[in-house]
Amino acid sequence: MKLILKKIIRFLKKIFIRFFSIINFVVILAVLTLGYYYFLSPSIMRLKAGKNLGLEERKKEEERLIAYLDELESNESEL
Repeated sequence: MKLILKKIIRFLKKIFIRFFSIINFVVILAVLTLGYYYFLSPSIMRLKAGKNLGLEERKKEEERLIAYLDELESNESEL
């Protein structure tokens, strides 16, 4: 039983050593791909969405948010 286990381990070591560069490349590629999709892609989409808003729309949004904040503050003081 131990002999079979040692042979299997030796075989896996040979495969790992032989294909180390390919395994390394696949792991690095997977990490870069996941990093792009989970971290960079959402940031890029937010930037693109923000670019489409003109100055007037941004001012209107700011005024709306300020009015909402004032309303929240008045509600808080009432409570």
